[in-house]
Amino acid sequence: MNPDKCLPSSSCQAIGLPNTFSEDTEFKSQSFSTNIRVQPYTINAPTSIASRRLFEELNNLREAPLKHCHAYPSSESIFKWSVVLDGPPKTVYENGTFFAQLLFGVNYPFSPPEVVFLTKIYHCNINSQGEIYLGLTRNWKSTMGVVDVLEMLISLFYSCDTHNPLIPHIAKQYLTQFEEFEKMARIWTKRYAS
Repeated sequence: MNPDKCLPSSSCQAIGLPNTFSEDTEFKSQSFSTNIRVQPYTINAPTSIASRRLFEELNNLREAPLKHCHAYPSSESIFKWSVVLDGPPKTVYENGTFFAQLLFGVNYPFSPPEVVFLTKIYHCNINSQGEIYLGLTRNWKSTMGVVDVLEMLISLFYSCDTHNPLIPHIAKQYLTQFEEFEKMARIWTKRYAS
């Protein structure tokens, strides 16, 4: 293993990570119904503000996982994270498993990550290309982080922002024909997220 390509043991231990991830490495969340296994890879040493911050946030998520959500970096880069969201109980997305991706730039945390929803979902703030309206660009502050973005994603399961829709006809349906919206959202959840 190339020592330039991985963290020293003490650095990994300090943030609660092994030196390398193996096929047996599991990320578990007490509230998350699925265990995620990652492929073996080494961790690049955090050399930039962005990468140091992301390693710190990963450690914080491991210590205090969010309910209905699990996020972890890809095997290629700390700047590309996969997100798995469980549709919360008593919502139209209940029993669905939804996937998203967070792409962080080198200017993070001074600029927000790009967020892409990978699972089709019936929602006025998420379009068919996976683009999501979270208001991140307009409302982002450098004090915000991964947990804030994940909480915004989770909040989408509970309501629609009908003032800033990406799909106006779904926003209108949400406001004027809520039962029809619920029916379609449940159908899409069963079809695409089960």
